[in-house]
Amino acid sequence: MPNEWDPAKVALTITSPVIAMPFSIESFTIDIGSFRSESATISFMWDRAWVELALTLETIKMIEESIKKTMAGPNWKDNYKAGRYYLENTTNIDLALEYLTLATQGEGAEKFWVLRYLGLAQAKSGMMAEAKASLAKSTELAKVDKNTAYLRLNAESLAVWKNMK
Repeated sequence: MPNEWDPAKVALTITSPVIAMPFSIESFTIDIGSFRSESATISFMWDRAWVELALTLETIKMIEESIKKTMAGPNWKDNYKAGRYYLENTTNIDLALEYLTLATQGEGAEKFWVLRYLGLAQAKSGMMAEAKASLAKSTELAKVDKNTAYLRLNAESLAVWKNMK
């Protein structure tokens, strides 16, 4: 307890009835239960006292929003994440290339990091002219954004690819 109580610093106050239990619990116990899609309860028990707090969650609303977004189709970010996953974690370079190409349609076309990964996928597929063009565009955009890390990474990749056709 602080020396001086300041009610303005209290983040949360909860009032709930105390229920008398017919038996005693020696150890202070916190239990989370009564799970439902949109709710649960937190119970506090000690000695013969039991206090239960109801929690309500916006699970159904969140799930419905997620379903609507998914059913509307993937956006450039979804395609970028999928393409990068396939590029970095599998040997299915065709899927990586497909998703990263989709990611560069629309808003993703102006993202230097998306173009870099498209270039890496193109290089892995043997499409060196396209890979160099993607990294050149990525470099232009990274310069505008002053992103030195991507400028360095792109320069390193282009140097390695210099004599590749």
